[in-house]
Amino acid sequence: MPNLIHDLAQSMSSPNCRLVKDNGSCSFSQQSRHVSLLSKDVEQRILEIVKNAPKLRSLLLPSGHLKNLGEALDKLSTLPPSMGNLAGLHNLPVFQVGHENGYGIEELEKMAHLSGTLHISKLEKARNAGATKLNEKKSLDKLVFEWSDRVVNTQDEATTENSVLEDLQPHSNLKELQILRYRGNEFPAWMKEGRLQNLVSLTLNGCIKCKTLALGQLPKLRALYVKGMQELERLIEVECGSLRWLKLSNCPELRELPSIFPNLQVLKIKSCNSLRALPVTPTLRFLTLVDNLILEDWNELILELEVGHDEGQRDTNVQPSLIELLELKVISCPKLQALPKIFAPQKLEISHCELLTTLPPPQNARRLRHLALDGCDDGALVRAIPDTNYLGSLVISSISNISPLPQWPRLPGLKALYIRDCKDLVSLSNGEEGSLRTLTSLKLLSIRNCEKLETLNEELPISLECLIIESCPLLNSFSLNNLPSLTDLYGCQNEGGKGPDLPKIEHIPDLEIDNSHIVFPSTSVAKPPVWCFLLLLCCGGSLTSREEGMVKNAATDHNKAQPGEIFLEHKKKKKWADEKTGHSCFMLYARALDFSLGNRAYWIWNCFKETSDENIEVAKLLHVCYLDVRGKLNVSELSPEVVYEIVYVVKLTKGAYGWEFPILLRLSLPDGRVQERHVSLLEKPRRQWIELNVGNFLTKNGESGEVGFDIYQRGGHWKKGLIIKGAIFRPKQTTP
Repeated sequence: MPNLIHDLAQSMSSPNCRLVKDNGSCSFSQQSRHVSLLSKDVEQRILEIVKNAPKLRSLLLPSGHLKNLGEALDKLSTLPPSMGNLAGLHNLPVFQVGHENGYGIEELEKMAHLSGTLHISKLEKARNAGATKLNEKKSLDKLVFEWSDRVVNTQDEATTENSVLEDLQPHSNLKELQILRYRGNEFPAWMKEGRLQNLVSLTLNGCIKCKTLALGQLPKLRALYVKGMQELERLIEVECGSLRWLKLSNCPELRELPSIFPNLQVLKIKSCNSLRALPVTPTLRFLTLVDNLILEDWNELILELEVGHDEGQRDTNVQPSLIELLELKVISCPKLQALPKIFAPQKLEISHCELLTTLPPPQNARRLRHLALDGCDDGALVRAIPDTNYLGSLVISSISNISPLPQWPRLPGLKALYIRDCKDLVSLSNGEEGSLRTLTSLKLLSIRNCEKLETLNEELPISLECLIIESCPLLNSFSLNNLPSLTDLYGCQNEGGKGPDLPKIEHIPDLEIDNSHIVFPSTSVAKPPVWCFLLLLCCGGSLTSREEGMVKNAATDHNKAQPGEIFLEHKKKKKWADEKTGHSCFMLYARALDFSLGNRAYWIWNCFKETSDENIEVAKLLHVCYLDVRGKLNVSELSPEVVYEIVYVVKLTKGAYGWEFPILLRLSLPDGRVQERHVSLLEKPRRQWIELNVGNFLTKNGESGEVGFDIYQRGGHWKKGLIIKGAIFRPKQTTP
């Protein structure tokens, strides 16, 4: 009878109440409000319940010591009271401070075993911050101190904020610190005096009352990010010999930086309109300047220091600090009139600098491999492109008030030309002397969104291998007869045509046609077609069953559909459980990755049908000099105490080339360790999915932080024909 009453009560309360007896029988819905767990092996299920039951009010746990709450707490509006009673807790990703009893910041005092990441929010409610004893919690790797967005008007309020942050001094083992929306008017002594000797990354965002930033001696600091500090005027001299990345954004009063950063490699400055001088950076590789409204003379900004000299003299030792630049981006500097003439980086991008009319002269452009010009209204910068044998890639975009392009300079090494969003462009050249035929090495030509372009005038070079024409409605026709090397054709409506036109292009291996009515001649069905990849966009017609089979066979995935798989983040990710072990597995598709040159000028995104019948997108490389694809995943999403392997899933097209040099596969772990492997694609099979092993790593219980996995190759070697599907996280299979 008691069992019957229990079953009746459970039936009447379903789905609001759930009883879980073991790890395998957990079944609950988004309507579940009360869940009781009787099994001891339920830690992973706890995370799933908290994530997927938004109406949960009570969660009864078995006796024992809970150690890991995971990132599921991020979605809770408030934490349960008296969290401090969980003295054995190792992992607490977020703690929200409250005023009421049991919600105060002192609840952190007894949690002596906290490790990994701790994000403390709503710090404006903190009253006894010293009780946290963060300086005794030596296992914390990352701390985030966050205040709510509000207005602090009085000095007393600012002093209170100062005191709170002073009392939150971390242990010296801390590796990463973020301070968000702090309203005090100075930073604490433990920051000024450099007590965080192991700090690797520091982020300051929205600390609007601080006028100076002094960091003291931080020997291991590699990354400093400063954003939205409205009153910051000065970054005081610091001893950060390991600093590699410095990003300054939206600091309108910032006037002064330290005079030298000896090992800085990446410098990005955005909306810092009072800054007139950069530090000495002898190792700088990447420099980006955005929205500087007062910069007129580049040499005023670049290290023209007058230390130890009479007025008006220049320090010639300063200029070599930029000689080794790999990449320079200058964006929205409307008063800038000239670039320095003594150097040119490998990659130069200029956007919306209306008064800039000159580029580095030919004798100083030997290192220039990639040039992008955007938003130059009268085409002056296009006319200033220097004659050079070394430029390999050229992008011209958003150029108005120019009908034919000016006469092309002598660019015998140019391999890729991208022209887009030139609304007044009618022709690509102004005569035979300026014809594209002078670009004798050109392999890729991409023309997009040029609404007035009418003709190509038989001017395409015979070396052309890839042609992309998109959204050029007045371009009626052009000939492909003199393009014997053409292997890729994309988006050309009028060359797609009907049956009689198809023989012109059926020799092309990679063919993508945007046309509403396509009729294949019977000869193309009688024998297998020559092309290896066929994608039809916006087609109103249909393929025969045989043709459809050819397309599907060419796109068959090497992975089987996994039972219980779930697509996440609009099909950017897929999650499933390993059949043998039950451990979590992930597939991060191409859309979840970061492509350094990820726009449609360099990559094209194609739909692909997974074996699970879901459409996902893959990225196909058209033509780049620099290959830089990066991904990341938080280890807290993986099963603990498991050896995982990461593999990239890629395919080489039939016409792929430029892979004579190995690519670098890099795995970056949360503890700072890095694994690197060099892999040659030259001998890999074509036209089938292959796996590239990035590396292996062991997940730890309670661990947080991100795993980075990158494909990387720099050095000026032109590449094409790589298709990236994504990256897989799965338990490494052991040999029996």
